[in-house]
Amino acid sequence: MMPAESYAAFLEELVVVQERAQLHIRVLLEANIAAVVPVTVAYALKIFGSRAFEPRGYCLPSSDFDFVCELAADAHAYGFPPKLFLQLVYERLRADARCTDLNNAIDYKWTVEFRFAEVKVDFTVCVGPAADHHGPSQFTSSLCWAFSALPELGCRLQRLLVDWAKRSQVCYDRKGAVGHKLKAVHWAMLAAAWWSYHVAAAGPVFFGGVGLGRMLFEVLRFYALFDFDKFVIVPVMAGELNYVPFIPCESVVPRVTFFIYLCDPVYLRRGVWRNLGCRVDRAAFQAIHNKLCDAANLLQQPHQHHAHFLDAKRRWEVFSNRLYEPTGHA
Repeated sequence: MMPAESYAAFLEELVVVQERAQLHIRVLLEANIAAVVPVTVAYALKIFGSRAFEPRGYCLPSSDFDFVCELAADAHAYGFPPKLFLQLVYERLRADARCTDLNNAIDYKWTVEFRFAEVKVDFTVCVGPAADHHGPSQFTSSLCWAFSALPELGCRLQRLLVDWAKRSQVCYDRKGAVGHKLKAVHWAMLAAAWWSYHVAAAGPVFFGGVGLGRMLFEVLRFYALFDFDKFVIVPVMAGELNYVPFIPCESVVPRVTFFIYLCDPVYLRRGVWRNLGCRVDRAAFQAIHNKLCDAANLLQQPHQHHAHFLDAKRRWEVFSNRLYEPTGHA
């Protein structure tokens, strides 16, 4: 089995572990919330962000866990402001042996950040329903609906491509400004476009017996050879997967000045062709292209062990065991 294939299987194992981790984190937060919130104040704990929405093609095992606690709108009337609530929870988390790298960001964004085992957790608070502040955007909702048409193998391919992009540093990693990198969701869109194109062209025959590692190689090779100058990439049209996702530029815009033209599905429904890849400049495009070519060449060598696959596996080997370490509270 080629290293990319074994890593793909390992990545799927981590998804199961992460589902268990989410339950453990919820139990941890609920216990600490219950310990500090007065009985007169109603609240609800919810998860938001990429882990809250299905399908989870662009939610990786390394993705943050984002939790929000909705305090009742009358919390202030009971003398329990959000900052006080977070400070009390923060002190309890500091005493928990499983929680490390705590960061008190209460003053400027009502958030406590910490690590639980090997994952980062952002815990924030709001007064009133969180949907007003932390619900899915129209863009996210549109993609989730469209991606739900992908079979499980298609979602797994999305996850593997996004993971590759992050480890190859051609994907925004939430550190600093976005700059000239594509976001994880943009790479998920590229995976969906590739899948739709090949399903329409070859049907199930193309995928018979083909493993995820080989699919990753095919995706990387496809985009390494793709003529971005001549085609607009439209993974989603009219709220559904588009099975003709590559459209000649001249039929869309008279003159394309972008290096990657990835169409925004929300604006497209309004008849507006808006490019999600407009930030990618020549240097960034060349960096992406070089990584695609290098990876396609590397993955074609089935007996060569690739350090970036193996390193990730080593870092996550202890994750499952750490979920069961004792807390710092009696």
